[in-house]
Amino acid sequence: MAFYDQVGTIRDVIQSHLLQVLANLVMEPPVRTDSESVRDEKAKILKAIPPLEAKNRAWAVPWVPHGARRGLVLVDPAAGARLVR
Repeated sequence: MAFYDQVGTIRDVIQSHLLQVLANLVMEPPVRTDSESVRDEKAKILKAIPPLEAKNRAWAVPWVPHGARRGLVLVDPAAGARLVR
């Protein structure tokens, strides 16, 4: 599991699956039931999502202080960092 934490695989897989679920939930019913029509409807949803601006981003970063329990640091460029456990 440590290997996947280091390369970010889990984060990428979760992001990909969440976007697929979002697209499936909010897409219009396709005209036909073939794979291309379904893909086109999903693409409309994903293209409609505006890109994140730097001022609206926050990152949760694994953080292990020396001699303490593992936690997450929420890094918000506007407000600084704070520990989330």
